Amino acid sequence: MSKVDRKFRIFAQNPVNGKIYTEADALLLCAKDAAVPRALLAYRDECEELGANREHLESITLLISRVCKFQRDFYPGGRVPDTVGDEIPRCLEGVGVDQEPLLAVPPANWPLWVSVSQSLPDSDQTVIVYCPESNEPIWLGYLDGDTWRDIDAMPIAHQAPVTHWMPLPEPPEAV
Repeated sequence: MSKVDRKFRIFAQNPVNGKIYTEADALLLCAKDAAVPRALLAYRDECEELGANREHLESITLLISRVCKFQRDFYPGGRVPDTVGDEIPRCLEGVGVDQEPLLAVPPANWPLWVSVSQSLPDSDQTVIVYCPESNEPIWLGYLDGDTWRDIDAMPIAHQAPVTHWMPLPEPPEAV
């Protein structure tokens, strides 16, 4: 099967209907790329022209707003998107793309986000934490009693509350 997106390995799941998307039928745009808001606006305009429902158009408008806020907060002015190094033959000529299997299911060692309202990691277990209201929303940290700390033992929650955590992925297999 040919891959639509040659730059990224993709595994995405629609949490509502469970449908899985991979690089064979999806593409990835990076929110930091300065071109993305206008690309999404063009997509929204085309969806409107094609007769997409109001809710779909509104969801795109909200996405554009979130991307713009992300860029303002973390990448003022956005970043110029580019394709560099080994990405060039991969993206332009497909070098190495067909040798990779599609990610039909996440790898067994693929960690998933866990809401802190559902469960907490073991005390002192280093995990990836998510603080959506923080200037830096993703941290390496651990739970020390009732306090989330970064790997330097500094409290994290003084900046913003931790809402999710994820176990660290397994290291790569030896070649």
